[in-house]
This record gives sequence, C-alpha cells and structure tokens, in this order.
Amino acid sequence: MKYLFLCCSLLWGAVSSAQHAYGPFTHADTLRGALRAERSCFDVTHYDLTIDQIDFKKKFIHGSNIVTARITEPTQRIQLDLFAGMKLLKVSQGKKKLQVQRDGNAFFISLPRMYQPGEMLQLTVEYEGAPQVAKNAPWDGGFVWTSDPFGYPWLGVACQGTGASLWWPNKDHLSDEPDSMHLHYVMLNDSLWSVGNGTYLGNSERNGKTFSDYRISYPINNYNVSLYVGHYNYLSDVYINGTDTLDLAYLVIKGHEEKARAQFAMVPEMLACFEKYFGPYPFFKDGYGLVETPYAGMEHQSAIAYGNRYMKGYLGRDYSGIGLMFDFIIVHETGHEYWGNNVSMQDINDMWIHEGFCTYAEVLYADCVYGEEKALQYINHKKQMVQNDRPLISPPGVNAEPTGDIYPKGALLLHTIRGVLQNDALFLDILKSMQDTFALKNITTADVIAYFNTRSGTDLTPVFNAYLHYINIPVFEYGLQEQNGQWMLKYRWKCEEPGFRMPLGVWVGSTYKMLQPSAEWQTTALSISAETGFVIDTDHFYIQTKKIRP
Repeated sequence: MKYLFLCCSLLWGAVSSAQHAYGPFTHADTLRGALRAERSCFDVTHYDLTIDQIDFKKKFIHGSNIVTARITEPTQRIQLDLFAGMKLLKVSQGKKKLQVQRDGNAFFISLPRMYQPGEMLQLTVEYEGAPQVAKNAPWDGGFVWTSDPFGYPWLGVACQGTGASLWWPNKDHLSDEPDSMHLHYVMLNDSLWSVGNGTYLGNSERNGKTFSDYRISYPINNYNVSLYVGHYNYLSDVYINGTDTLDLAYLVIKGHEEKARAQFAMVPEMLACFEKYFGPYPFFKDGYGLVETPYAGMEHQSAIAYGNRYMKGYLGRDYSGIGLMFDFIIVHETGHEYWGNNVSMQDINDMWIHEGFCTYAEVLYADCVYGEEKALQYINHKKQMVQNDRPLISPPGVNAEPTGDIYPKGALLLHTIRGVLQNDALFLDILKSMQDTFALKNITTADVIAYFNTRSGTDLTPVFNAYLHYINIPVFEYGLQEQNGQWMLKYRWKCEEPGFRMPLGVWVGSTYKMLQPSAEWQTTALSISAETGFVIDTDHFYIQTKKIRP
C-alpha cells in the first residue's frame, strides 16, 4: 500500500508542476496522510471514548479510549495518532503496559506477539493535556473555550482537516471509520450538560463522578465525533413520514428557547426535501440533532454544531440574496449527513465529494422550497465565489486539504454534468441511488466517475477531469460570420484535458439545441436572421466563452 501512495505522489508531482501544485510536504504529513504498513494492518471496529476531566481554567482534559480492531495483515506494530501537545500516559492490553514510540503527532505501539489476519485486538490508551485551541473555528481546528451570553462556561470542538487526534487518540485516517462508538463525558455540575453524538443513554456514576453516556450506532468519520459543554436546555420535535417517526433533538443555550423554536421550525420541511432527493435520513437510529455552539457550524453526525445565531443566510449574510430566505447552516450541515457522513471520502484529497455534493444539496433545497428559477439564480451566483487558485483534487497520502473551490466549483461541476445529460430525472436518480450504493462507505473520485458513467451510459470522464484536475475551466471559442445571407458558426473547446469533448446547450433563435464541440474546429450553418439569435447557455454550463473573428 505504501508503494501505491508513493507512486501517486510522484505522478502528481510530475503532472501538477504547471498547475500550482500543492506542497511541499513533510514527514509529519506522510505519517498523518499515508496508509503505511502500521496502519493498513488493522481495521478499527469500535472506539469507547471517556473524558473524565474537563478544566475550563486550565483548558485541560483527561481521558481514555478503548480501541477494538480486527487485524487485516500480519503485524506486531501499529500506528495510532495523538497530537504531540497531548501527553500519552499509558497504552495497555488488559493489565499489561505496552511499549510506545512517539513520532510527532503519531505513536507506534509494540504488540506482545505477531498478530494474524482475523484476530481481534483491544487496547486502552490513557492520555491528558491541553488540546489545541482553535483560532478561528471551524476553519481552524481545535477547542473553543468560552462563555455563553449569560456567563456560563461553553465548550465546542471543530477539527475537520486538522484531525480528531488533536483531542483524542485514534487511527486518524479517513479510510477507517469505526463501525460504532460509545462516548462517556463527565458532567461538570448540575448546570452544565456534556453532550456527544448519537443516542443519549442517560447518566451513569463512576468513581464519584457523573457521566452522560452516548451510543453511536453507525460508522462515523473521526472528525465528526464531538464534545459540547454548555448550559443547555433540551427541546424536541419529530419528523413524520408515513409510518416512520424521526426524533429531532435541539440542545440550545438556556434563554434562547423561543428563538430556537422559531428558527428550527424549518427542519421538518428541509428533511422532507432531502428525503425527496437523497432518500431517508441515513442515521435514523441515532436521531437528528442540532447543538448550539460558539462557532458557526460543523456537520457532526447526528449532533450538528449550530452557531448561526438564529439568523438567515450565513450569520445574516449571503452572496446571492436567495440564501437570505433560509438558515444556511442548518441546510448545509444537514446536507452533510448525506454527503460526507453517509457517503464519505477515503482520503482528504477527495474532499470535493463531501463539499461539492453538499453545496449542490443547497441548490436542490432552494428548488424544493422556492422553485427552479430561484435555484438557478442560487447556483449561478456561486460562480463569483470560485478563485480558480488550485485544482480541486490535492495529492493523496499526505493529508493535503484541498482548495476552498471544492464548495462552489464542485457544485458547479455537478450542475454542468446535469446540463450535459439533459435528463433531470436521470441526474437526480443518480444522486439518490448513490446514497444507497455507497451508504456508510468511503469512496474515491474514481468511484464517483465510474458510477456516473455506468448509470448515464455516457463517458463523462473528460468532463470530470477538466474541472477536478485543472485550474482553468473549459473555454468555448466561437465566431459568427454572415455569408450570402446565411450565418455560419465556427467553434471548438479550448481545454487542458487531452481529448476534451463536452456537449453544450445553445439557443438558435427560439430553438434550444445541443452542440457537440471538441478540441477541433467545426463549422455549422445557423437558422438565424441576426447574430443576436445565437445564445450560449451559461446558466446550466460552467464555462468561459471567447468570441473570435472567423
């Protein structure tokens, strides 16, 4: 496996030198991002995470994690991850303390014997320390220690990209999600509630301390595992579809109940829209939750971080005007329950799968609630957000977080694919069926492309490649010339992807038709009486146009 990642990295270096390549990369990047032998040799099946000390003054936690794993390759040494700023107190197997070697944010455990494929391994890791503090959560990962508007202590954590190992020990690679988890978080006092993901099992007593206990019934990305502490009140609602009832749980700061009930009233309608496009909510047994946080938001599975301050848009702002009609954080982060949490990437280099599809979920929500015209305005306004600074896909195996263009440009790629197919029913069915085909799986861009190709019966590979691997988007070059009363169109694609071909919608007078441009010049006659009768459809295709003299 390590040779595969090495080859991919070398190939990327050769290909992307003219494309504003990512990097440079360090030994630490490889430790975090690569599936080295010490990682590929085991598959985590369960984490049992306990946090038994939370100190707001010292910004300190103490805890332990019981790691249960299935061995997949013969090994006597495995890698787990915990940031160097956190102290490893002990790694044990039963009563036996094991030898550990630190290497930056990773640590290597020497097992007492050689383990063979199929054997189960269980280790307990005890640790403590002051987790990295976020400078600008959720964009900069870490803990947020603060006070709520009423003066009570308030804690949230966001660690996507930065890594869950900034605060708890785990196999911090996106390809390996535990099948399930248990969380046990100490309650600081009767006024403060410690909240986690999944099903709340009630409180328990251990060593004179009270814990709130949670069960996560599904696989979960490590960065989605969360810890909240706050002066919370619990509000409940339900989403009913036929005979199914989904429990909705809202943990809001006491004093915000009235605002929360008004703002969260949109949730059932939103869930109905997403069910229409993507199928049933994927984490039914664990319920749906929103937890008020001191930062904007994050897609923490079944316990979504909500910090939009009960505003429309994103903290009261929006790039299009359409977004001011709804609460962006609720819609976007709930979209991640489908795209990111149910269908997940294998490596952070494919993060566009999470963010591009989820951003397009916003478009479909707008279509569902406000109609096709508003949805079209919403997606086309995203063009002004694209920076075109780096390719959407970063190098694999080095934990390289991609450009922010994965949000708007990723969504615009999907919108363009929809335009190419000219079959909304098929396009929407592909999205919906992906939720079943790849449910609770970690996939790659190659999986996405192959699925679209198979379902559509069309080779869309050049289209995906053009938008994912290059900075510049395709340019439609064209020229119009009148010859003896007949208008002639000369046209081609200019694109860095070799052999690029993509159908393009145009209006010829009042008739909508699909051209079949390639990299070679083509000429066709148009039935128009004036040059203005030829219009390129840039509402459904994310392209540049360049008019030339024929």
